[in-house]
Amino acid sequence: VFGELFDTIPFDRKADGVAGLRRCGEALRRGDGLLMFPEGTRSLDGRMQPFKVGVAVLAIEHGVPIIPVRIDGAHELLPKGKHLLRPGVVSVAFGEAVYPPASAEGREDYAVFAALARQVQEAVSCLRAGAAS
Repeated sequence: VFGELFDTIPFDRKADGVAGLRRCGEALRRGDGLLMFPEGTRSLDGRMQPFKVGVAVLAIEHGVPIIPVRIDGAHELLPKGKHLLRPGVVSVAFGEAVYPPASAEGREDYAVFAALARQVQEAVSCLRAGAAS
């Protein structure tokens, strides 16, 4: 029901994630936007985890920019493993678009994917909670 309500694309954490990435690619080909959580899971302690390369793979393969977004306060309201939402405030900050390098188009090079994922993670890290961007 949740997936239908919010039009989500599930990723199987026990598999390699390729099926989910393919479905995301189909959405991009249709011209749809995507909201991805590149850490792949919710944090146990609220600190940002390393980004997976999937977001970079999609950006490079489809020639689309990535908009860095930082969400602060969500961990306190709904920690991993909890099912009841606590009242509170969540802050969202948006950064400048990060474009995949033109030289990467058509390449399937893990090092290139990892470098772009790190660049996006750094952009998200630099965003301040509640700061207007």
